[in-house]
Amino acid sequence: MAMSFKGIIALESDVTATLSASIENQRSGVLLVGLGVSARGAQEAVVAPKGSETISIKADKNSILEIKANFKGPTETGTLEVTVSGAVRNSEDVSDKTTWVYSVE
Repeated sequence: MAMSFKGIIALESDVTATLSASIENQRSGVLLVGLGVSARGAQEAVVAPKGSETISIKADKNSILEIKANFKGPTETGTLEVTVSGAVRNSEDVSDKTTWVYSVE
């Protein structure tokens, strides 16, 4: 599992996370987005092979924002993109299990 600290997001920012699955994938992936260290209240979307799903969240409290992209193994891949208030913040190819962490301040 890859975990990366991606920086600071300003309080009250609108954040979107989009996971696009590769055309070669055979199984669905999962996108999970939540504020805080608990999965409680997190939003989840299933991403079909060759598909794409987006989750939007308001970074409305001082906390940790976790964005997880989970595929069924290293051969299942996709692209994870995070925008903050409409501007692309991070966009990278991901595989297996990836977690991006931001500090909301």
